[in-house]
Amino acid sequence: EASFCSTSNEFYPPILPHYIDVCYASEFDAGCDENLENVYGDLCPLKEHPTPDTFTSCVEKSKLLQFIRSYYDSNSGFIDIPQYFSNGRESYESWCNDACTALQQRSDMVLKVLKEATTLNGGSATDSPLDDYTVYKLQYKSCSSQCTT
Repeated sequence: EASFCSTSNEFYPPILPHYIDVCYASEFDAGCDENLENVYGDLCPLKEHPTPDTFTSCVEKSKLLQFIRSYYDSNSGFIDIPQYFSNGRESYESWCNDACTALQQRSDMVLKVLKEATTLNGGSATDSPLDDYTVYKLQYKSCSSQCTT
C-alpha cells in the first residue's frame, strides 16, 4: 500500500513502535517519514534520531502520545474517537474554527508572499498569479460554513 496501510491518524500506542521499526527498516519508504514528521516532527525531528529506538523513546514522551495512550487504556483498546477530541478539543466547533482560522492565516501569508515576489521580479502586485491564494480562500469559505453542527 502507499503508506504501509497506515496514516498519521492511526498511530495508536500498540501500533506505533512497530510502525516506526518498519519505517526505519524500509529507509522511510512509502511516505512513512512524512507521516511521522507530520505528527511528531516538531517534538522529535527524524534527523535527530538515527535509530528507531531513539525516535520511539522521544515520541513516547510526547503529550500527544501520552494522551492517546491514556484514552486507549481507559477504554480497554481501540475505539473510534472524533478527530477534534484526539486533538485535545472539547467540541467540534472549537476545533473546526481553529482549523479554519489557520487556513485564513495561510491564505493571508500566501497572498503577501505572492505580492512581494511579483514586486521583486519587476511586476506589479496585481499581476501575481493568485491561484494558490484563491484555493486557500475557497477552502476557508467552505471550512467556515461547516463549523456548526
